[in-house]
Amino acid sequence: MFFSFLLSPNRTGIAAILSLACFGCLSAQGGDWPQLLGPNRDGHAAPGETLPANLSGKLKPAWSLPCGQGYAGVSIANGQVAVFDLDAGKERMRLVSLENGKLIWERKLESSYRSRMDPDSGPRCVPSIVEGKIVASGAGGQLSCLALENGAVLWTLDLRKSYGADDGYFGAGSTPLVVGDHVIVEVGGKKGGGIVCIDLNSGKTKWAATNEEASYSSPILLQGNDATAKVVLVPTRLVAYGIRVEDGKILFEFPFGQRGPTVNAATPISLKDGSLFLTASYNIGAYLAKPNGPGLDRVELLYKGNTILSSQYSTPVRVGDYLFASDGRADGGPTSIKCIDPIGPKLLWEKSETVVSHLVAVDPNILAVTDDGRVLVFKGTSEKWELLSEGTAGKGLFRAIPAISNGTLVLRNSSPSNSEVMAFR
Repeated sequence: MFFSFLLSPNRTGIAAILSLACFGCLSAQGGDWPQLLGPNRDGHAAPGETLPANLSGKLKPAWSLPCGQGYAGVSIANGQVAVFDLDAGKERMRLVSLENGKLIWERKLESSYRSRMDPDSGPRCVPSIVEGKIVASGAGGQLSCLALENGAVLWTLDLRKSYGADDGYFGAGSTPLVVGDHVIVEVGGKKGGGIVCIDLNSGKTKWAATNEEASYSSPILLQGNDATAKVVLVPTRLVAYGIRVEDGKILFEFPFGQRGPTVNAATPISLKDGSLFLTASYNIGAYLAKPNGPGLDRVELLYKGNTILSSQYSTPVRVGDYLFASDGRADGGPTSIKCIDPIGPKLLWEKSETVVSHLVAVDPNILAVTDDGRVLVFKGTSEKWELLSEGTAGKGLFRAIPAISNGTLVLRNSSPSNSEVMAFR
């Protein structure tokens, strides 16, 4: 995230949005948003970041860029914006200026994916900018690495074909995680290729593990007692795995998910005490797990299936001891924005009658971008809901995760009739 999507067995049209990012694994300059959910893959903007001064009423973009299909949000580094979409049957990566939206370079990539459940066949995953490279995961499972300077293709792999994975409901939607020179990808393949690690520099496989189907949630990097033993949490369709980055050894696992027409899509969140909060809709609810041991080789499941939060695709953001989150499903039933104590667990306040939203923390406030294009700013306090401003970016489908860099808010409208990236400042 994530990713955002609709999934209902009672609907003929199913819309999907995917995204994936890495917790604490990409180096970033002040103000950068180099991957899904920001510099630390936790929904927080860079320290010292500010929101645009006026987010009330009808918002006027500083610039806009027409796009093809896709639900992938943008990534931003060094004043450059990576935009990933589908154009004329091929996936397209463009690098544009954050200042004025002008094109720096463009690169076309092969795309094999054509959606059967959603009219949109574009990429779902936010690209990651790291070490002078852009790592991009296409909707058909093609993983590519491009040179940030000029878009040259350094390597590209068809992982779904290599490991016999199917398209799932909406194609590939879990954003790969970059940890050093390790690119960890949920492939969902058989032949031991449920989760695969690729060398960032060479494109060669470092390791592969499990036969699990892929989810639409994204892996995060855990922080443990032993700083040299890096461990990632990878939520697959039915099981969440703790895996050692270096060699792919499975250290722990616990069930998360449910069979049938269900999807895990929100990215897990690390709490202050190192415990892990996961949530999904479809009667899955909220889970709290606590890895322990010197190498994070054990896990205690503190609760599971709790109804305090059921997020269909929006990842919560943690501020201090509390989580702020969008609750409910976009395809039916009540929705709200909640503030919860995840340890309790306890509901602290709830603002009902809100549309499913992506949340971004910009200290001391929280930005919410709704599916229908409203932009809300509210106080990041556990005391009560306190709205500070409300604006609209226009009519459309705003399911791509927003990005903010150097006082500029970048949104993507994935409406078939008006698909574009817009910058507000």
